[in-house]
Amino acid sequence: MSLSDTEAELAVYIFMNSHVLDGKEILVFSLAGLAIGDRQTLRTIMPTKNVSTQFIHMVIFIPVNDNDMHWYLVVFDLEEQNVWLLDSNPFPDRNRLRRLHVKKLVNAESRMRLALDLVLDRHNQMRNETVRKAHQKFKVFTEDWDNCDDI
Repeated sequence: MSLSDTEAELAVYIFMNSHVLDGKEILVFSLAGLAIGDRQTLRTIMPTKNVSTQFIHMVIFIPVNDNDMHWYLVVFDLEEQNVWLLDSNPFPDRNRLRRLHVKKLVNAESRMRLALDLVLDRHNQMRNETVRKAHQKFKVFTEDWDNCDDI
C-alpha cells in the first residue's frame, strides 16, 4: 500500500497508540451535521478490533476493475452483515478470482484506506483541520525522534 505524505501523517495521527491524543476528538463530520467518526471510533476499523456501532449503519460500495476488461460492484452492508458481488456479466472462469478479490478487500490495508478516505472526503467538514493537526503532530513527533541521542 503506497501512501502520500499527507496520508501517512493521517494514518499515524489516527492509529498511533497514544494516551496524549484525545480519543473523542471528532475527525469526520458530515455536511449533514452528523459526527460519524472520532479517533476512538476510527481506531475500531483496525483488523484486530470489533467495528464500532457507529459504522454499523454504513453501506459501502466499491467498484472493482477486473483485468482492465470489466467492472463489477462489491457492496458491504455492515448492519445486515452481508457482502454482495454485483456483476452484470458474470464469467464462470473469473468468478473464483473475483470472490478471492472480495476477501482481500477486508484486509488491514483496506480498513486503513477506509479510515483515510473518510477523513479526506471532500464532504468531511473536519478534513482541513484534521490534516493540519496530523501534520503538526507528525512534525513534533519526527523532531522529537531526531533529537533522541543514539544509543
